[in-house]
Amino acid sequence: MEHLQAIKRMMRYVVGTLDYGLHYGRAPDTARFVGYCDSDLTGDVDTSKSTTGTMFFLGDCLVDGSNEFNDFEPASLNTTNQLIKDLKNIDVVFHIGDIAYANGYLSQCDQFTAQVEPIASTVPYMVASGNHERDWPGSGSFYGNLDSGGECGVPAHNMFYVPAENRDQFWEGKEARGAMDAAKSVTPGAVSHILAHPSTGSDGAVPDLIVQVLDLKSIGTGSRFSFMATDGKDKIKAMLPTNFASEVHSGNLKNLGLIRILDYTCNLVKGNNDKVLIVVKCELVCQALDAEINGEAKKEEPPFVLKPKDEGVVVAEQANAPPLVMKPKQEVKSASQIVNEQRGNAAPAARLSMTRRVHPLITLNPYQGNWVIKVRVTSKGNLRTYRNARGEGCVFNVELTDEDGTQIQATMFNEAAKKFYPIFELGKVYYVSKGSLRIANKQFKTVQNDYEMSLNENAIIEEAEGETFIPQVQYNFVKIDQLGSYVGGRELVDIVGVVQSVSPTLSVRRKIDNETIPKRDIVVADDSGKTVNISLWNDLATMTGQELLDKVDSSPVVAIKSLKVSDFQGVSLSTIGKSTLAINPDLPEAQYLKSWYDSEGKDTSLAPVGAEMGAARAGGLKSMYSDRVFLSHITSDPAMGQEKSVFFSLNAFISHIKPDQNMWYRACKTCNKKVTEAFGSGYWCEGCQKNDSECSLRYIMVLKVSDPTGEAWVSVFNEHAEKIIGCSADELDRIREEEGEDSYVLKLKEATWVPHLFRVSVTQHEYMNEKRQRITVRTEAPVDYAAESKYLLEEIAKLTAC
Repeated sequence: MEHLQAIKRMMRYVVGTLDYGLHYGRAPDTARFVGYCDSDLTGDVDTSKSTTGTMFFLGDCLVDGSNEFNDFEPASLNTTNQLIKDLKNIDVVFHIGDIAYANGYLSQCDQFTAQVEPIASTVPYMVASGNHERDWPGSGSFYGNLDSGGECGVPAHNMFYVPAENRDQFWEGKEARGAMDAAKSVTPGAVSHILAHPSTGSDGAVPDLIVQVLDLKSIGTGSRFSFMATDGKDKIKAMLPTNFASEVHSGNLKNLGLIRILDYTCNLVKGNNDKVLIVVKCELVCQALDAEINGEAKKEEPPFVLKPKDEGVVVAEQANAPPLVMKPKQEVKSASQIVNEQRGNAAPAARLSMTRRVHPLITLNPYQGNWVIKVRVTSKGNLRTYRNARGEGCVFNVELTDEDGTQIQATMFNEAAKKFYPIFELGKVYYVSKGSLRIANKQFKTVQNDYEMSLNENAIIEEAEGETFIPQVQYNFVKIDQLGSYVGGRELVDIVGVVQSVSPTLSVRRKIDNETIPKRDIVVADDSGKTVNISLWNDLATMTGQELLDKVDSSPVVAIKSLKVSDFQGVSLSTIGKSTLAINPDLPEAQYLKSWYDSEGKDTSLAPVGAEMGAARAGGLKSMYSDRVFLSHITSDPAMGQEKSVFFSLNAFISHIKPDQNMWYRACKTCNKKVTEAFGSGYWCEGCQKNDSECSLRYIMVLKVSDPTGEAWVSVFNEHAEKIIGCSADELDRIREEEGEDSYVLKLKEATWVPHLFRVSVTQHEYMNEKRQRITVRTEAPVDYAAESKYLLEEIAKLTAC
């Protein structure tokens, strides 16, 4: 305290000068303790404060004495100048923390980078984060103050490349400390012991074997997990026991975690000399460490004692003080040499990650130039061929997901499709660059992203070996009772529900190629009180379907992504090639549904969601009275149906059927798809890939309907048109050919001015570069006047009740 007061009193007379700093030394030849001040400390020396502060330095470090406002620290211009003058003797500069003292002002970062440019452009300039890059309330920092000004290291993060596995956690050397702490947690030589003793002894005794879990992956349906076991030095492929899968699903064990092996066996892989560790019994030690354990970093050379006088260094002598311990001098490499060696030895994907910043998917837009993304392939489509006016080609697409769970669809055509189809593998992680983005076509997009990606043959796709991040699947769940609005549209839906029943596997012959494929139907329910039938196909029907069949008695919850909605049985769902199914997923929606079903759902009467629409086809009319509107409600809104199909019920008359329109098309008798006249004779079906001597006619017509508020043209297909006209298209064609045009026109007039109940969909389509509204009949029924009267009375009662 006396020394501090003395310093304060002497500092009163040192006013803003660098030429007369106060030197405070204990003894000759020791490091100098120098103090500077830029203002007079007036008043009581024990309580007064400098306007900007008093600076003390141990050694010859100097400051420029400039007076900064807004509590900015004085810029170390003199120190910078001294470093520039002495660059020939400097291999690397380490700047540990408080890089620019930016306090939230980007201009200060720019000023700092310009200040150090002569140094950083000559020798490696390595930085680490400090409180002025990290500190902000609620950010998880140690202090929780306002030192960073709110920037939280964003400029430092982007201006200075940090060679860390996770750049978002480079603050305070977290990864380095984590690695040092982690190295103390594993059993050294554990892998060597396992290889030397392929199984436990007869007494079952196993030494304390603790290993770290790397590259944790699910096998098959998720009941088994493989991983890479490491003791910090050696590694071996391994598999967890099936009863330990619950620890992974619950999140108790994650990648980089620690386990203690209690029982094991080591098997030889057929075809090579590799061994696989089969863990029979283990227990959890640690959920996850901050970094992979690297035992190499712990190796140290034997120290030797060097007396201070041998080096000419003067140190303070203390009684019983231990001798100074120093490591032997080793060859010192510059940081640039180390980085270049790392890049030279790294795989292409690793070099890409070290030299270029990885962009999150959410930051991409069509106006960006060079970017690199790190993504996992979460869905891979088939390589399809197509034919159009420009000729034949091929196409395939993938869905890519980054660490944040953001998704984007990437499409490749022709040469790019052939080049990258074998490279992209489902579940693997890749670095992708040199692609382009465009606005996504809402009609065909399958992920929640405003953009879609195109990759040509010049794109760069490199596998990121060793990456283990597993992006969380992003769901957009739809309640079962809301599925009706998706019928007839292209939009895919996600469903979460409780499994009610599972059917046996069936074999179905596909019409397009006569190939036999497996199918299995399941019925699921949710808290809307409705159930829906879902058809599972291919592997989902066999492998996943069998697992569901085994668990159906326990009413498992399933989350299914990318389901197609159809009007079969009113409303039904079907999986497609990109669909995924998770059993009892760790999701809040799944947990809520399970709780609802166990408490009340299993005792509730649940009705099929398609019962209403299905009843209309069977003669019931309930769905014909839901969403009842007049025609003017539809025609007055030209933009209706732009986002997705909307459905309404109508009571209208058919007022006109144009006799000169193309009322039908030639169809294959097997698959009902359009056929073309074959060369020579017969009709060619592209779907069945065969030539047939005969074909059938199927209606595809438009007719005008009217009600008291207006009129509109609607499209009608074969099944409903047959009911309206009263005969098949083949019969109407026969009338036209054999009985003449007058009989043909008379048959059409007989169908007009007859009232009908219609269930219609309203969508938007493009014709001659102009968007138009399309109204399509989905269900048709004659008017039941008793039911109609009852409906009108109910509507009148609602009006009078108001």
